[in-house]
Amino acid sequence: MVSKCANPRCSARLKYMHQGAVFAVRSHSTDEYWEGDAGAFSAPPGNQVECFWLCTHCAREMKVTNGGELEYLNVLSLPGAMHESTV
Repeated sequence: MVSKCANPRCSARLKYMHQGAVFAVRSHSTDEYWEGDAGAFSAPPGNQVECFWLCTHCAREMKVTNGGELEYLNVLSLPGAMHESTV
């Protein structure tokens, strides 16, 4: 479940789906199970979809690539203007 902005430098929390941008990244897994914070769980190997959310501010400056990595867009911004929400 997506609960916060995918930008690790931003602490914005997801409240409404119409705010920001959601990215679905497909990958192929041959693993029979994953280790997560809640423990191991099983899933069939094959195509998997992982979702990422960027808050409105971060979505103006970056996107999530098909590999699940953050990529900055060609946007000029002021130095020290990194967004960190206290919401």
